[in-house]
Amino acid sequence: MEHSVCVLISDEDSSFQGICQRFFSRNQIRLLSLGNDGRMVMDAIRRDKPDVVVLNAIMPFFDASSVIHIANENRAFAPQFIVLSDIEDVVLKRENIEAGAREYLLKPFDNNLLFAKILHLISCAKSSNKKNILASSYATRYLSHISRANLDLLITDIISGFGISPKVKGCAYLKEAVLFVFDTPSSNVSITKDIYPTIARLHDSTPSCVERAIRHAIAIAWPNISKSMANHLISQSFVARPTNSQFIYHIFNELSVAAQKIEISQDCREPQRAL
Repeated sequence: MEHSVCVLISDEDSSFQGICQRFFSRNQIRLLSLGNDGRMVMDAIRRDKPDVVVLNAIMPFFDASSVIHIANENRAFAPQFIVLSDIEDVVLKRENIEAGAREYLLKPFDNNLLFAKILHLISCAKSSNKKNILASSYATRYLSHISRANLDLLITDIISGFGISPKVKGCAYLKEAVLFVFDTPSSNVSITKDIYPTIARLHDSTPSCVERAIRHAIAIAWPNISKSMANHLISQSFVARPTNSQFIYHIFNELSVAAQKIEISQDCREPQRAL
């Protein structure tokens, strides 16, 4: 029987891996067992697309927060993450939760507790992956009536409203990313394969530098965002600070709303036809 659900667990403890194997086999869940290696975890996420990933906070090559950041930029598929840690570190825990980890467990822990949390996340994984934020034809319908210059001004105003200064490098990258979404209204757009490389070429940079600059801009903006806006973002299932792709598409949605208001106001100024 083919397993429809996959869980990836990265841990060096062979006895723990054996316990996991027996449990998930009984529940007809495919288990991928890896060592404590961030690069191997990233490769397995891209290749096998697990629904839930259990990994250690500290790993060689990529730590857990880096893995989560990179994986969450793939709007086509992003697993749910549970982070394990040997040390009680408030800063480390906050970094991983803000990156997007759904759970953060200190070792030693009750295996049954971990399994219960994994099964809960599995029930959420399929539905959450369908909630990718895509540029819709409904949004672009309003934006198509606005000149490029006005579009640029609207984007600048929206980004400035988040407290991101034009002097911050990530501000220019965010603007380019939103314009890319406008020019390419397709559900096949990938932020890592399409948006970052395109912006990097425009600014003689690298995709990784573009990703970090945008993430830095969001980090600067987040404490300055008004409480009402923060609540609005959180209500859309953003975990703490939004990821780059979530923030880009939120700006795009705000842009379409602003364009819609402009069109409505113009319609109101048009003279009524004689009956």
